Amino acid sequence: MLVYHRRFDDRRELYRPSIRGFLEYGESRAMSAEEYVAAQTRRTELTDAWLDWLAEHRIDTIVEPTVPIVARPRGHGYDEAFTDVAEISLTHYWNWTGFPVAALPSGVGRRSGLPVSVSLIGRLGADWDLLAAGAALQEELGTVAL
Repeated sequence: MLVYHRRFDDRRELYRPSIRGFLEYGESRAMSAEEYVAAQTRRTELTDAWLDWLAEHRIDTIVEPTVPIVARPRGHGYDEAFTDVAEISLTHYWNWTGFPVAALPSGVGRRSGLPVSVSLIGRLGADWDLLAAGAALQEELGTVAL
């Protein structure tokens, strides 16, 4: 990320405050090559542990809420970096481990009246199976987009 954005350093003041905040955070946490390899090794180990668990329990798909909170009103983007921790608290883990995820509408919250969604997490390499499971779930819930 940092290498890509270096070419825009002369225009950084034009970035949204949240994007500038993410870049500044990234710059303050720059990793050595050794630290990067160690992080990738941890990621691979976590992915392998999930693969083993899914196989052991014969699970093809995990279903979980996409976000664990009632949706907040959104404007033109985040005003500050890292104000979306609650929104990504469930999804970032699957992004980190590389499992395919499909988020789909699942209805309207009983108390909030706002749209809600679920995420389906599938096995590595089973993207089409995951999409088929998502389509079947949407049909069952009656939330199929026309």
